[in-house]
Amino acid sequence: MNLAHLPGMLFSPGAGWVDLMHARPTRARLLTTVFVPFALIPPAMILIAAGDLGARLFPGVSIATWILVAATFLAAECVTLALMTWIILEAARTHHGVPRDYDAFVVAVVAPVPMWLSALALPTGSVALIVGCALAGLAASAFLVRHGVRAMLGVREVTDAGSVALIVTCAGALAWATMVAIVVVPAAMQS
Repeated sequence: MNLAHLPGMLFSPGAGWVDLMHARPTRARLLTTVFVPFALIPPAMILIAAGDLGARLFPGVSIATWILVAATFLAAECVTLALMTWIILEAARTHHGVPRDYDAFVVAVVAPVPMWLSALALPTGSVALIVGCALAGLAASAFLVRHGVRAMLGVREVTDAGSVALIVTCAGALAWATMVAIVVVPAAMQS
């Protein structure tokens, strides 16, 4: 997958998605070139931010706890990939799509990239910037889902694609909130 196509993928079911459909990278290739590198960003940013923002918000939390939290976050991202693949597949089926497991997997790997990138704001220590980046990442992910299901999963009607994007975005936001709780709850309990 060419990440230079990602901005175009936000605004069109053709831009970038068509190239991805024709290239048909294997699941292993998508995991190693997209999922793993981008999924490592939030845990790494958690560890980097632990010394500044983490120490200010949760004084007394040990580095060992932050490492455990980051590892748990990464494990949750892996579980979420499988869950989101299934949700995308089922939502596309119920909205007149002709999805295949592989295609739902592709959308599930590509769609969270903006959310993962939003974690780059964590080391800034600015809660407003962190929240703003997270909301922008969520919106960008919703656009990726909307255009991805049209391109990859055969959901042709714009309203159906919007419905699928809404379902998947809500599920993704719930998953992201759960992962944020994975970070906050143990830290709050130790503070």
